[in-house]
Amino acid sequence: MKLRQLELTNVRRFGGQKAVLGPFGDGLTTITAENESGKSTFLDALHALFFVPHGSSSQEVKSLQPYSGGAACVAAVVEIDERDFRVEKSFLVQKSAKIIDCASGQVIKQQGDAEAWIEDNINKVNKGPAGLLWVRQGATHVDPEGKDKDASNVAARRDLMSSVRGQIDAVTGGRRMDKIVEQCRKELDALATKGLKAKAGSSWKAIEDKAVELLVRKERLEADVGILAQALAVKRQAKLRLQALHDPQKQDARVQQLAAAEEAYKNAQQHDRSVADADGALQLIIAEKNQLIRQVKDIADIQYRRRQLANEITQKETDASSLRAAQGASDATLIDSQALITQTEVQRSTLVQSLSAARTAERSRRKWDRLRTLADLVAQLSAPQKKLSDADVILGRVEITQSDLDRLGDLSRRISIAQEQRRAQFASFSIKPSSLGTAECDGVSLELEKDMLIDRPLALNLSGFGTINLSPAAGAGKGIEDPDALAADSDAALQALGVQTVQDARDAFNARQSAVNDKTVAVAEIRGLAPDGVGALEEEWNALCKELRHVPDDQLPEAAGSQPDDLSAEQIEEQITGLDDDLANLRSNTQALQAKATEAANDVAKASGVLNHLLAEQTSLAKPQGEDATLAALQTSRDEEIEKEEKAAETLAELKLVAPNLDVAQSTHERLLSAEKADRDEINKLERELARVDGAIETQSEGAVEEKLAEVIDQLEKASERAKRYELQAKALTMLIAHLDEARKDAQETYFEPIRNELRPLLAQLHAGADFELDPDKMLVGKIIRNGVEDDINMLSGGAYEQIAILTRLAFAKLFAQQGRHVPLILDDALVHTDDERISTMFNMLSHAAKDQQIIVLSCRTRAFSDLGGTRAFIETEAV
Repeated sequence: MKLRQLELTNVRRFGGQKAVLGPFGDGLTTITAENESGKSTFLDALHALFFVPHGSSSQEVKSLQPYSGGAACVAAVVEIDERDFRVEKSFLVQKSAKIIDCASGQVIKQQGDAEAWIEDNINKVNKGPAGLLWVRQGATHVDPEGKDKDASNVAARRDLMSSVRGQIDAVTGGRRMDKIVEQCRKELDALATKGLKAKAGSSWKAIEDKAVELLVRKERLEADVGILAQALAVKRQAKLRLQALHDPQKQDARVQQLAAAEEAYKNAQQHDRSVADADGALQLIIAEKNQLIRQVKDIADIQYRRRQLANEITQKETDASSLRAAQGASDATLIDSQALITQTEVQRSTLVQSLSAARTAERSRRKWDRLRTLADLVAQLSAPQKKLSDADVILGRVEITQSDLDRLGDLSRRISIAQEQRRAQFASFSIKPSSLGTAECDGVSLELEKDMLIDRPLALNLSGFGTINLSPAAGAGKGIEDPDALAADSDAALQALGVQTVQDARDAFNARQSAVNDKTVAVAEIRGLAPDGVGALEEEWNALCKELRHVPDDQLPEAAGSQPDDLSAEQIEEQITGLDDDLANLRSNTQALQAKATEAANDVAKASGVLNHLLAEQTSLAKPQGEDATLAALQTSRDEEIEKEEKAAETLAELKLVAPNLDVAQSTHERLLSAEKADRDEINKLERELARVDGAIETQSEGAVEEKLAEVIDQLEKASERAKRYELQAKALTMLIAHLDEARKDAQETYFEPIRNELRPLLAQLHAGADFELDPDKMLVGKIIRNGVEDDINMLSGGAYEQIAILTRLAFAKLFAQQGRHVPLILDDALVHTDDERISTMFNMLSHAAKDQQIIVLSCRTRAFSDLGGTRAFIETEAV
């Protein structure tokens, strides 16, 4: 497989743009650009294109999406078996995957079929090599638990090793060895834990559990012998206690005591019910009395409230009438004040126009006077002087460079994007024409029927209504650039350059280029015509002629006299200042009048509301027919209930005076019942205990406890011996696996012979006479031996480390190519620590390797990598 071109649409820094990187040649391709230009973005996107499903929402995919959101689209043109295919994926939004035959333009696979095509034609063939040969920025390891987090996993590395071993199966038994080791591991895992303890569910664990069970049974049988003797003693004690409980004299006395207590308890209960009935009758009388008292009070309260309402309504009607009159007077005063402000503003506007005309006339008069003075001094100057004057004007402005134009264009684009995003996220409002008044925000009148964004807290002052507060929705505008701040940056840049628009800046840039040539020619001609330096005089003459639109060859007009009645500019300014003071006072008074009118209207509304409430309450409390008769009847019934309450209370007191103690009678009765029940319960318990003990004695006597105990002891010894054999089996499997792994490690030296043969001459170009050891797990150099001194690769300097790591990948790439597996070697800023001398050597080796291998190098070091050679690829962008 060979890469031909990469294309990103709306990916990271290329948000809203399409970026193309390429073309990639068959051999060495170099891409050099400054930092943050997007080089590593292309490599990250390529990794997602080949190894991440288009429907994924993983963090790797989300990191491709720009801040503005939208679908992140990645495409690559690859050559497979001399045919070009375009692989496309769209992530996160409008998720899709396509494979397109570039020759015909036909879509040959889509969605899941496209993912399968990538897996069959790219990943299965190249996943191992790609995990090794794609060097991401700042990562030269192939260690998923170390520095290179994007490297292949352990299984992928084993597949990668298989691609370079050659005759690995013939050397160590290959997959048969793997199966033996795997079978040993499975048996050990099924039998024991990592600490060589019995594993749950295993036969070892089952026999251990059986031994524990037998031990428990042994202990239980040993205890049964002691239980038998204890049961005989319990039987003797139970018989003695039953004899005492069945004594006839004690039982007769208990029956007589219980009958007497029961009779006393019944009498006490009957008297207590009589007291309760008397108390209930008293409570009913009290409740009826209280109800009558409340009814009498309610009617009296309503009558009192009617008298209060009549007085309050009369007073509120008088107050409301006065407030309405005050409101009318306030409104009339406010209208008069507003009319006076309008009249004063018209007068001021007229004076402003007069001031502008007076100042223009004075400036024009002074300039003509100066021009007449200069007319006597100016000598004849030719066209070269005018050319020099024009060039000096252009060159005297602030210099505008190409970088200034690029910055202004970028600010203009960002302003447009920010404005569109804000219009999409913030709500807006507009003011419709109305005869009621004007609308102001922060003291500024708002334009009618013009949409305004609610992008900050706003306080709208609506004439005749009051103030409305508007705020943007929570979270609105988050992450959007401020167009006003960007516009301020653009205006500041334009102001610093002395222009008003971006187009003016472009015109000034072009004009400056032409003025440089014009000035050189004009200076030479003017020196011959005006050697005494009259250029300054003529420049002033020409500037005044141009400003006054006077043709230099025409006769100058006579000086015009001023009219005696004309006001000077200073006099007009004094009148305007006086009107401004008047307007400030009028507006201040108008605001006070507005507040007073608003307060009067609120007072009228409040008084009207209170009056309406009082009238409604008066209507609801209208006196019903027969109210006085009802009140008199309720008062009579109330007095009758008070007399009944006194008689019922006397009856209840008499009953309580002669009442027996119910609690004592109840306690005595319950105590005797409890004693009788306790005797019966004890008799039943002792009889059950005798039956149980008799059964236990019989069971122990007939159960042959001694014989069972001897049998359990024998079974326990056999189970313990079998568990020990399982422990020995687990240790044997562990030892066998260790020996097999050691044998595999010894044989790996043979596996790496091809890679050593390729790597040794490459390494010798950097470190003459050096040898090395390969790390079989990481598939990279693990140690380097120089002059007999052995160094771990991780202890080397950053430059030496990255050089050796890249040389190892070159060696692997050559082996893949020899096997017909052409995989691009991609290096993203992989030589950042290498010195000038060794980087030249590395360039030579990369160029040599690129004769048979596609190598793509990305770097921010433009000057250093300009000597690398090969095809030059570039990043080109365009808006979408």
